[in-house]
Amino acid sequence: MTHLQPTESTYVKEDMEEVKEKLNKKQWLNNLHKCAPGTNWKSIEAETALNKYYNQYTRLESKSNDVINIADGTLIGQWHERGSNNLAGSITHTAFDNLNNKLYALSSGGSLWKGSIDGLSWEVVNQELRFDNRFLIITENNIGESRIIAAINGIPYYMDISEGQWVKSFGFTNINSLLTKSPIKINNGDDIFYLAQESENDNISLYHSSNYGMSFFNIRNFNTTHLREITLAANVSTSDLFIIEQSSNVRSKIYQWEDVSQKLDLVNANSTIDFGFLGEVNLNVHPSNNDLMAFNKNNKLLKSSNFGETWTTLSTLPVTPWQDGLFISQYYPSKILMPNVEAYRSHNSGLSWEKVNDWIEYYDNPSVKLHADIMHIAEYHNGQTSFIVVANHGGLSISYDGGQNFSNIGMNNLNVSQYYSVKTYPRDSRYIFAGSQDQGIQRTIDFGEGTSNFTQMFSGDFGHIQFTNNGISMWTVFPGGLVLHYDDPTKSNFPNNSYFLESINNDVWLPPIIPSPYHQNSVLLAGGGFQQSIGSHIIELKIEDLGNMNAYQWPFDFSVSGGTLSSLAVNNFNDNIVYAATSTGKFYVTKNRGESFEEKMNGLTGSHYLYGNKILCSQKNSQLLFFGGSGYSNSPIFKSINGGESFVSIQQNLPPTTIHDLVMDPDEDFLFAATEAGPYVFIFEEDKWFELDKGIAPNQTYWSVEYIDKQDIVRFGTYGRGIWDFNLTHISSNAAMSDKPQFSTFPNPVSDYVNIKSSSRLNGKLTIYNHFGVALYSGKYNSKSDNKIDVSNFPIGIYYIIFEDQKGFQTNNFIKI
Repeated sequence: MTHLQPTESTYVKEDMEEVKEKLNKKQWLNNLHKCAPGTNWKSIEAETALNKYYNQYTRLESKSNDVINIADGTLIGQWHERGSNNLAGSITHTAFDNLNNKLYALSSGGSLWKGSIDGLSWEVVNQELRFDNRFLIITENNIGESRIIAAINGIPYYMDISEGQWVKSFGFTNINSLLTKSPIKINNGDDIFYLAQESENDNISLYHSSNYGMSFFNIRNFNTTHLREITLAANVSTSDLFIIEQSSNVRSKIYQWEDVSQKLDLVNANSTIDFGFLGEVNLNVHPSNNDLMAFNKNNKLLKSSNFGETWTTLSTLPVTPWQDGLFISQYYPSKILMPNVEAYRSHNSGLSWEKVNDWIEYYDNPSVKLHADIMHIAEYHNGQTSFIVVANHGGLSISYDGGQNFSNIGMNNLNVSQYYSVKTYPRDSRYIFAGSQDQGIQRTIDFGEGTSNFTQMFSGDFGHIQFTNNGISMWTVFPGGLVLHYDDPTKSNFPNNSYFLESINNDVWLPPIIPSPYHQNSVLLAGGGFQQSIGSHIIELKIEDLGNMNAYQWPFDFSVSGGTLSSLAVNNFNDNIVYAATSTGKFYVTKNRGESFEEKMNGLTGSHYLYGNKILCSQKNSQLLFFGGSGYSNSPIFKSINGGESFVSIQQNLPPTTIHDLVMDPDEDFLFAATEAGPYVFIFEEDKWFELDKGIAPNQTYWSVEYIDKQDIVRFGTYGRGIWDFNLTHISSNAAMSDKPQFSTFPNPVSDYVNIKSSSRLNGKLTIYNHFGVALYSGKYNSKSDNKIDVSNFPIGIYYIIFEDQKGFQTNNFIKI
């Protein structure tokens, strides 16, 4: 069920895109996943995702409901998706299935979607695997069925729609990962090509499939070792394929694929086009006449009618196109589109250019204006009409007139929101706030079921939402250190105060903030320093009595760690004790409210490859805390039972991954983690971690997690599939284990019939689950009746019985032999 929210104008700060462009998000993400040289964290995460997928595939086929059973009934719950429905995140690539008339879209989080081109019927095709952002091809296989080809860590996988399971393409037996570029199909998908290299120092290779993606083979090695120095281009009308390879700053080689001989011919060994020393090689083929088009290092748009022997200047491009380069319409050959932060178009084959719309225009007219950051432009024909689809950081837009007018087709259930931070309002748990990638700060009212539409309050990228002032006021952070403060975020989209951290050191793209215990309406910012400081200090931001915001810099400079302050926490029993961690894995403690800090590294083995991302302090034990971060060359999480003096790893059963966020339940029997590998829970009684997604919740990066006490909900924010709640229906803690259930099972073990007998009057619902959380029996239970259940067909194993009535839940179990 979808619940529409009241709309209110979105607050837009016009210079925010320009500020963000100056920051290095890619470097921050690499730092966040810090690991030893030679370790590929993306390959590790891809292997984890694949292992989950194949281990759970049988369960995915047979599941009858969404119940999750953890540790033999210690924790039982159900997953529920919450949205957003209407504020889509980034779509990075599209493809069209002509046989079934469906548009397919890859999200930045790696999930795959399909829907009709009217945008009203989006559904997720795959969320168990995470596909690469720029590799998606749909073709017709040799028996006339649609086949989807995508890539995981550069390795192609295919799925025939009638089969439903992803299969690794043949030809990559000894290759675990590839850096890729320019996947292209010609001859209706019979031939598929892409460029790849195993590492950044290897020569570029051309991979080719001649059997609709079932297998790929390396058919050519090039001299270049930089993907930016080579690219593919094809004439979609004639299926002519060309490759341009930069051989020097001012010279390039041009190749053409010979379809009959199935080989690559060198058609020009010395084309004079200057891409520059660090320029991105680019090439397009005009669909009308096979003319080659490219732009040089000075953004001069050039055309050649003789395979690059000579080039004619057409115009100077207003901006440098992004990686996909120019897009030339097959059905409107004079129309060209160009991706950048904003899209540009030409109506006269590139002689002149105009902007489609300013990025800021989207916020007043999201249904017809393009969102910022154009990721992919493609054109398709459904047998009746042609259309251009533009993928961007706000979903998808479609044009039926060659790019003159657009409609947003991502505003209804294209649920690919990318959230850095999700928080429930402390004063009224119906309100949910989210800090997103490129869709701003968002707010909704949760009606308790189904998914919701969200209102965008403030445009941009935001994370680290925190509440102060007895839960009334809200704070959040924009990349680089812009901090916003709302007196009451339920009443206005407009912030009451802001603070910009003018620091030279912006290594931490989204600087963390935490509530300060020293003033009811203040936060501690893990920032740089005042007045263009190169240091890394704690900044205390305080809302004074008259409503003004003041900033105070703590004296200790964490740059002595060789890194940047990246995480903070305050001891819940003594606010003089503050814990801090850095991007180099250093852990610090102050016992005098920041006058001095002492480094504590005992037990943090290999921590020089640990990016300190999260510190969580116990609410019940003054000496207990947890420290998490990047864990590919060391443990991703450590525990201290002496206030940070020493640490031990608690990685048991947790794959190598990055910890993004941590939270415990009120009784502190469970530690929930939002990680790069998905959602996990550490059960202290078991002393190990357990997967929480179990093939039901999406396999995504989970950035944030919170525990909603009154509702027993663990709420996660994902980077690509929005908000997901894990609703706890049964918690078996140490205290609860002493309470005996009011019903018993006999015989136990059992071979054919199990009898249920109650010591008191019970009337409700009885469900039997297997070890995987699949319900094998569900029915009414009344203690006055004969309750004999046939389990003769159940496989041998342990089974869990849950009785539910208005008073709550009771559990028991039996063994089937």
